[in-house]
Amino acid sequence: MRNAMGWAAAAMLAALAGCSGGNDVKKEDDEHLGPDEVCEVCKATGGGTFIFDDTIWTFGLNAVPTPNGVEHHIELHGHQDTNIFGVVTGITCERVNHNLIATLTGTERESGDAFTAIVMDAGEPGRSDTFSYTDSVTIPETALERGGNLQVRELNRCQPPPIECDSGFCICPDDSTLCEPCPQDPPPPTIQPL
Repeated sequence: MRNAMGWAAAAMLAALAGCSGGNDVKKEDDEHLGPDEVCEVCKATGGGTFIFDDTIWTFGLNAVPTPNGVEHHIELHGHQDTNIFGVVTGITCERVNHNLIATLTGTERESGDAFTAIVMDAGEPGRSDTFSYTDSVTIPETALERGGNLQVRELNRCQPPPIECDSGFCICPDDSTLCEPCPQDPPPPTIQPL
């Protein structure tokens, strides 16, 4: 009886405290909440399972930018007879309506054909994430209804570089992307603060 009471108390405390298994993301850290933008310095990882054309498909991918380009791979398996292994050589990411979308490009190992894979990270827990693939096999945008999770991250690294104004010009207070003649006293900064 004591054990049952203890478990009941723990369940009630977890419900009242909003416990979600440790997957809480602080609002300031949730990259889904930023403005719409395009970024070429981001990464995409994950995998999942879905059904397309009466076939169960599984995939895994990893695309991480390095100083020498993009590293890693994509694997796509149709459980009846299709196995595709590709080398990812390019990645572009964007945030659209709080969804994080990565477009991966590269070359299939066996055929040498170019491919494009588009993944969408729609937030946690991953049920609304989508995957599409185009080349030797064309798979339209498909939800990961059989499980999986895609992570598109580090769009916060795409901040535009601060603008620099010529001598005698200062950053416009109404639009930090423009320069205007500096007022006489006191001059505002000539470099946009980070």
